[in-house]
Amino acid sequence: MSKYAKNYLPLLFNLYTTEKWNQSRDPVRQSVFETIKRYLTITDLTLCQSFFDKSLEKLQNPDLDQTTL
Repeated sequence: MSKYAKNYLPLLFNLYTTEKWNQSRDPVRQSVFETIKRYLTITDLTLCQSFFDKSLEKLQNPDLDQTTL
């Protein structure tokens, strides 16, 4: 499964950060978050660092929509 992390983690990150969540779907968002956490435990550390660096770049972007975080 870890060899597919480079494919699945970006999808999960995008789902978690860009979806407009409401109270009725909050348990789904929590499930996505838990899946991301578990997947990161089996992912290569260099790939994790790459995802972290990309996330940090996005957070530093002044045009970021803060309502999705």
